[in-house]
Amino acid sequence: MYKVGNPSQLIIVRHAESELNVLLQDIVNDPEFRKLKELLRTNPYSGVVRKIAEKLRQKYAGRMVADYLVGLTAEGERQALETGVKLGQIIEPSEINVIFVSPYARALQTLEKLKETWPKLNNVRTSSVFVEDALREQEMGLAHTYGSFVLFFALNDQDRNMYYVDAYAPYFYRFPNGESVADLRARVNSWYDRVMLEHRGRTVLVVSHGRTISAIRARIENWSSQRFIDEHVDGKVHNCGVSIYRDIKQQRGMELVDFNMKLWD
Repeated sequence: MYKVGNPSQLIIVRHAESELNVLLQDIVNDPEFRKLKELLRTNPYSGVVRKIAEKLRQKYAGRMVADYLVGLTAEGERQALETGVKLGQIIEPSEINVIFVSPYARALQTLEKLKETWPKLNNVRTSSVFVEDALREQEMGLAHTYGSFVLFFALNDQDRNMYYVDAYAPYFYRFPNGESVADLRARVNSWYDRVMLEHRGRTVLVVSHGRTISAIRARIENWSSQRFIDEHVDGKVHNCGVSIYRDIKQQRGMELVDFNMKLWD
């Protein structure tokens, strides 16, 4: 019979820089995008809004691929290699018992690069390495095809009104053919319940995504919906950012001992 309990240590790594990260940054830095954001704030129903948004969507459409296929950039590979070196110095290699990784290409590629410079990871038994669907990024559905959810909302008034109706809407709003933050938290909660059931007292390595990492923290620290929104905005995780929890047996909880460590230069 299984005993439920926390892992002894939970090491969480966000994927390294991806092609999508670069694309989103290029969109954000585009002068037309900055003009669009200002118009959305001051005159969201203007015909100019739709004109600029459609122009931007067409401009960047050729760089969009399905979310699960987005890979790392050369810089991302470098980040992961360097992070592997540093983690190998921080974490005792014999301590890693279990690995969970998102099925998305950028997370799988990050794990492979970590293994190149932290080769002791290859000693983890194959049966203890899990490609875990529950750790994929929040699904943006149709909004992903627009390159930026700002462009999606600029071209879809009804969805924009639903998303910005109040402070809690970004948490409960479900993207068309996608998920809400609440949906994301539900699947991550179920995953962590299994970790507590099957991997109590073990050291677990996780390679995942920004919002998913926030959902893991929310499960462990019992965040409210409002705190999730605040923490995700204010505590955005670096590419290859590393966070570490350790079990506090006396208090029957997990302590966040390091958050968002950037181990690459």
